[in-house]
Amino acid sequence: MKIRLIAAAAAAFLLATAAVAAPVVPEPLAPQSRSKHADEQSYFEVMKKEAALGSHWAIYELGLLYLTGAPSLGVAQDTAAAIKNLALAAEQGNGTASRTLGDLQWRGEKVVTNRKSAMQWYEVGAQSGDAESAARLARILDEGDGVPRDQAKALHYFRMAAGNTEKPSAYAQSVLGFRYLQGTGGLARDLDKARAYLLPAATSGNQLAQYNLGHMLLSAGTEAEKKKGVEWLEVAAQSGSIEANNLLATLYSRGQFVEKNSGVSAAYADASRRLSGKPPVQTDISSKQSPAASIDRAASQKVKSESEGAPAKDGIRVKVVAPYANLRRQPDQKSDVLGKLDRGVTLKVIAKSGEWMRIEIKDASEQTGWIHSSLVAKI
Repeated sequence: MKIRLIAAAAAAFLLATAAVAAPVVPEPLAPQSRSKHADEQSYFEVMKKEAALGSHWAIYELGLLYLTGAPSLGVAQDTAAAIKNLALAAEQGNGTASRTLGDLQWRGEKVVTNRKSAMQWYEVGAQSGDAESAARLARILDEGDGVPRDQAKALHYFRMAAGNTEKPSAYAQSVLGFRYLQGTGGLARDLDKARAYLLPAATSGNQLAQYNLGHMLLSAGTEAEKKKGVEWLEVAAQSGSIEANNLLATLYSRGQFVEKNSGVSAAYADASRRLSGKPPVQTDISSKQSPAASIDRAASQKVKSESEGAPAKDGIRVKVVAPYANLRRQPDQKSDVLGKLDRGVTLKVIAKSGEWMRIEIKDASEQTGWIHSSLVAKI
């Protein structure tokens, strides 16, 4: 069945080569480095020899070379040859080749868009042990991206991707960690499981995992863990997290978990504004509403902030009435999705900006983010 699927999908690719888009360079994931070959021409020859001996990684690498073309190696761009080699590598169990084929059909790059076939390639990749193939299926099913939303199946693939013993998906780990932290997405709140998923994702460089892990340790950790939480926030801030820079600015302004330092506080506040596309300003950030409200509940002053919107009236509560709602980093449909909220989740409105609401999830973590007002109703 698997070989028939591969043969059929490969045929579909070859029939579509007349509709070639601009060349796109896939990420080369073959374990053999080209730098080992001083003579680049010899690299291509070595790959051909290894492919002839049956190495699926060499066959996959040849597919990439033909897909993009490599003039310095004497390789002309040839979509048909690329698809033939990638499909052959996938047939031999190379999950990365399956994912590459899926990506091409999902995005319609060099071939006609065929998302049903792309999902089949991702399934082949996932069954071959490629965590990122499973993560792609999880995202598609979780968001209902062109298919009926299926949270149960999405959770299955998230777990498959996050639990891969060879190379787990940091994205999937971050999603599961966030949902265990919040108790959303069909998962009960469990800080131990949240930590178990967020820590490896954060260590792998996932920015949201770094921020959420740092925030969790400050909110629910021991004194030693709170110190580690600050360190994770600093890592997230250095990687460009607006939320981490905001929170660190507040912590240094107040002297919470760190030595009070107005200069460092101002630097983090300026970094946050630059990342938001706003010029640095001189202001007393200690008076602004920030994620630190979950750490210092005694701080109740809420004043208007350009980056957070106008404060909402005290006591406004809403609940999600749509099947699900995206919690976004900024009040913009194109902004990063921090997580998904299921129907019926109760939220506190802390600020407004046009048709957007900055909300706070009413649980121990009090995660904040932006949600469109059309997705909720007052309670």
